Amino acid sequence: MSVFLESERVYLRPHEPDDADKMYTWFNNVKITRLTGEVYPLSREEAKERIEAWTKDKNSLSLSVVTKADDKLIGTAGLINIDTVHRRAELAIIIGEEAYWSRGYGTETIKALLNYGFNRLNLNMVYLGVIDINERAIKAYKKVGFVQDGVIREKYLIDGKYCNCIMMSILEREFKKKLPDKTAAVNTAVK
Repeated sequence: MSVFLESERVYLRPHEPDDADKMYTWFNNVKITRLTGEVYPLSREEAKERIEAWTKDKNSLSLSVVTKADDKLIGTAGLINIDTVHRRAELAIIIGEEAYWSRGYGTETIKALLNYGFNRLNLNMVYLGVIDINERAIKAYKKVGFVQDGVIREKYLIDGKYCNCIMMSILEREFKKKLPDKTAAVNTAVK
C-alpha cells in the first residue's frame, strides 16, 4: 500500500488494479450515476481502462479513497485538468459506498485534496461542476468554501428532466481563510 495523502479518517493512494471491480459497481449504480451526469453503464473492461487512463494522465491526480479504520475502498477523487500556467485544476470526487454518504468522508477528502493543491501544487483556484440535484455534494463543497460562479442551464437529462450544472470554485486565499487551523492538520506529505 502506498499512501499519497491522508487525513483523520481516510487516506488517498494511487489506484490499484483490484480497484476496478469496486469502481465498476459504482459506475453502474443508478443512485450514483444520476448524480454525476455520466453516461453509463460501463463494462468491467471499460472500468479498468478508465482507471488506467486516469493513472496515466500527466495533467491529473486521480486517487482511491480508503478508510483508515478498516482499510476499505470507499471512493475515488482527484485534481484533474491541472493547469500549471494558470494555476488551476478541477476537483472530481465519487464516494461510491453508500454507507459512507453524509458522514463527512467526502468533505474530509475534499479538504485533503485542496490542501495538497494549494500548498504543494501552488494552485490559485480549484473549480468543479455539479449537477443541481446533487444536494449532498453541493453542501459539502460549500462547507469547505466553494462558491457558485454560474450555471450551465439544462446540461443533463436525468430521468426525463433537464438539470442544470452548477459551476463552483474556491481560491487559495479563501481556503486558507476559511480553514486556517484545519489546513495544517491534513498531512499532505507524499509517502
